Amino acid sequence: MRIPVKAVLTATLLLLIGVSGIQGWSATSRLAAVNDDVKEMATNWLPSVRTLGAVKYLFARTRVAELRLAGAGGGGQTAELEKFREQVTSEIAVAFTRYEAMLANAEERALYEQIKASWAQYKANSDRIVSAARAGREEEAAGLVAGAVKLFDQLIAATDRALEFNAKGSEAQYAQSIATYDSARFQTLLLGGIGLLLGLGAAAFVILGVTNPLGRLTGAMQAVAGGQLDTTIPNAKTQNEIGDMARALVVFRDGLAETERLREEQAEAEKRAAVRLLSERNAIADAFQAKLGALAEGFSQSSSELEDSARNLAATAEETSRQATAVSGAAERASLNVQTVAVSTEEMAASVQEIAAKVNQSADIANTAADEAARTENDIRALSEAAEKIGQVIELINTIAGQTNLLALNATIEAARAGEAGKGFAVVASEVKQLAAQTGRATNEISAKITEIQQATQRTVGSIERIVGTIASIRSISTSVAGSVEEQGAATQEIASNTQRAAQGTEAVTGNINGVGRAAEMTGAASTQLMSLSSNLTEKAAELKTEVAEFVKNLRAA
Repeated sequence: MRIPVKAVLTATLLLLIGVSGIQGWSATSRLAAVNDDVKEMATNWLPSVRTLGAVKYLFARTRVAELRLAGAGGGGQTAELEKFREQVTSEIAVAFTRYEAMLANAEERALYEQIKASWAQYKANSDRIVSAARAGREEEAAGLVAGAVKLFDQLIAATDRALEFNAKGSEAQYAQSIATYDSARFQTLLLGGIGLLLGLGAAAFVILGVTNPLGRLTGAMQAVAGGQLDTTIPNAKTQNEIGDMARALVVFRDGLAETERLREEQAEAEKRAAVRLLSERNAIADAFQAKLGALAEGFSQSSSELEDSARNLAATAEETSRQATAVSGAAERASLNVQTVAVSTEEMAASVQEIAAKVNQSADIANTAADEAARTENDIRALSEAAEKIGQVIELINTIAGQTNLLALNATIEAARAGEAGKGFAVVASEVKQLAAQTGRATNEISAKITEIQQATQRTVGSIERIVGTIASIRSISTSVAGSVEEQGAATQEIASNTQRAAQGTEAVTGNINGVGRAAEMTGAASTQLMSLSSNLTEKAAELKTEVAEFVKNLRAA
């Protein structure tokens, strides 16, 4: 059953307020009752007793004045006593008026009426005593004084009954005030005890049900904030706000653990990707350098050999020209010169065949280089596709970082709702946001590196395209060289034909020598062109080496 802490604390506080309110109301009402009792005693019963006591004293003074009048014998003393009697009588009337205003009930009023009636009888007798004393009838006055004893006793008895009534009323009022006070004290102590028990219960609940669990939960929060993600979260099964906070902390701890796991996996994936990328890049660079380096070296070597063959051909052509000149100058040695020309022609034919073989080899090498360049271009494009796949992985990591950042934002909002108890959540949420930001920056850096690799790959593709163009130029040059070699072959065949005809008959030596001269000139021109093409081929081979070195350098630096 879920018992919210807020509901328990609110109910306890309301009970305490209710008990305190009842206690205050009861104490106030009881004190008001005691105050009313005391006020009644102070303003009614005690003044009534004092007034009746004063009246009784005035009755006694009146009796004394009558006794003195009876023995005064007239004269000035009688007048003085009459004046004293009138003053006392006036004071009695004032006291009666004051007492009448304090009558409590009908019973007291009946007693008061008895006092007034007794006083009226006694005063009438007192007036007769005064008249007798004023007239000098001392014996009559003395008889009236003696006869007034019964009236005086009745008057005093009525006054005593009124005094006794007021004394009993004062005692009853006092007893009532004491009972009210005792009841108020008992209720105050009872309600105070109930309030104390409620306060102790509330304090025990706060300490055992709120403060201690919050202390343990705070310790767990600090441990989680310190990176101890295997910390056991207390009170996770409690069905109140503390349990809600504990369960939220469990979710937060698990989220941090998952974030840490993802961060480690991300770091490991980045490390593996970097190692794999470096390995693939180095392998491609090594293979490319090995293949195209070999091709460039083959081009260079073939160019050197072709240049040597061209020099040999030029030397042969020069020798042929000299021999043709010698034949035209000395026909008598025609047979010998014809044999020499035949030998030279055979050497020329061999040179032409060798040149043709080298040209064909150069063409094959150019074709092989073109194929290798195409394969290298495919490898580079595969590398670019791998970089794009790594970019997709980086986007996935960015997405995870964004989700982690969103989780941190939600945790920050929940921490703000939790108030003081959620400060630990706020600290952990800030750490998660920083980790997500670091992950985003790391992925951005990796994305930048991937972009650099892709740019380097594009530059490499451009270099490959230039290499392919260079190879196409080499292929074109080889084709031109092949054409020249074919022309040289034709010239050589022509020389051989002329030499055969010269061998068959010296009579046509002069005409054939002219043909040999022209053939020698053609051979010289072809050999010169061949040397130029060989030099161009050597330059293209050097350019190929430079492009290969630049490509490998860019690829390794990417």
